[in-house]
Amino acid sequence: MKRFLYIATLLVVLAGCKSAQKATTAVIDEQPQIVERPSVRPNPREPVIISPEQAVLPTAIIYKTNGNYDNNVVASYDHATGRFISYPDPRDVSAASAPVRLANGWLLDRQGMIGNNSVFLKWTYEEYHNLPQVPAVDQLREAIIPGARVTAHIPVEGIPANAASNDTAFINRYIQSLRVDLAPAP
Repeated sequence: MKRFLYIATLLVVLAGCKSAQKATTAVIDEQPQIVERPSVRPNPREPVIISPEQAVLPTAIIYKTNGNYDNNVVASYDHATGRFISYPDPRDVSAASAPVRLANGWLLDRQGMIGNNSVFLKWTYEEYHNLPQVPAVDQLREAIIPGARVTAHIPVEGIPANAASNDTAFINRYIQSLRVDLAPAP
């Protein structure tokens, strides 16, 4: 049984260790755009060692917004149905949940909420953390900052989200190597 688990884990790790350059789809103002990304590894000839735990962690995501919402709590909201997809419990956020500022106006998501349905709420991370309970859905809906949105987001494949904030220099080099400048919308 142990041998089977070892082999299965090894196959998952090997499947994720590709050094060829690939294009990725960046979502910019809800219009997909192909962005040529460099190899994530600094030296494609060197092996990448990924633990079995890292193989199942979410991928780091970098993003830009159309304003300064770095300190505002993010939720996922389906505008078509008017329903929240997900939102955090106040106990699950803190100042450490705020994104990390990176090169060229990019931000590193540390809350795990950035995507096509991201909305920013009026509460800062500290204010939200200090709420006595999860706000009612109507309160959350009223707290959405009108017009605040993510203008671009790109997964940094091969880098687990929890490791990315420990190596912002590497993430900044990755941003510098993007072949398309994804400036925030005015």
